[in-house]
Amino acid sequence: MKIEFENAHCHTYYSNPYTLPDSTMSMRNYAAVYKERGMRCLSFSEHGYRGQVWDTADIAEEFSDDDFKMKPLCSAEVYFVPDRNPELKDGRNFHLLLIAKDNAGFKQLNRILSESQMTGYYKNGRVDFDLLSTIDYRHFLCTTACIAGVLRDPEGERYANQLHEIFKENFRLEVQYHNNNEQIKHNAKVLKLYEKYKWPLFFATDSHYINHEDKILRKELQLSSKIEMDDSGWDLYLPTAEEAYRLMLSQRILSVSQIEEAFENTLELRDFEGFSYTSERKF
Repeated sequence: MKIEFENAHCHTYYSNPYTLPDSTMSMRNYAAVYKERGMRCLSFSEHGYRGQVWDTADIAEEFSDDDFKMKPLCSAEVYFVPDRNPELKDGRNFHLLLIAKDNAGFKQLNRILSESQMTGYYKNGRVDFDLLSTIDYRHFLCTTACIAGVLRDPEGERYANQLHEIFKENFRLEVQYHNNNEQIKHNAKVLKLYEKYKWPLFFATDSHYINHEDKILRKELQLSSKIEMDDSGWDLYLPTAEEAYRLMLSQRILSVSQIEEAFENTLELRDFEGFSYTSERKF
């Protein structure tokens, strides 16, 4: 099997307004590396909103040529709670990754993100089961995101089942490569659900920068805002497929076939229609 994956979960400096200073990377930084590595989908899962999608489309076109087509996708790492009623003051804000497959999904994602700000705002705009149930799941792929997702909650399994009821065959259990105790425990929890429910696995990097040394830039950005975070156990860079595969093996949680499944399932993004726009409508 050729080791490859599409990177659906990553962050640029467009995440910074919605969270703590989190990245110094631009979309063009990622696109250049993607083309070099043969990755064909340009997807940015910014915190709390769908980012600068018009730039995503323009950059994807810029890096495409006759022999290589890069597809722009609209996605977001949304903040989720079971009930978004602001009066409940539920500040858990679980992460949830939503990827729109096409223009219909793009429009629906815009709608629920707007609604999350108007009727679900508490510290952040938040979606819930009720709001997610208003979209057509056929136009989306949903993953459980990172260790900050619903699975960290004592009722995480029940929440995952409810999400599966909404997204059906388009629901994915996300696993990541980070080789530390928190991620290893999380992947072990994911594996139990995989074995119990047979929901598909989905590999992601949750990259906040590209190279190891870029971690210094992120740290300087945070310190300039007088924010000190203990992230010594995390290196949120973008590994090559071979590096990611070796790191997943070194966790000793998933089997070889399960890791290969998680990688292969990311390639379904290549079959998505993606989104498009024209300059005819201005506002």
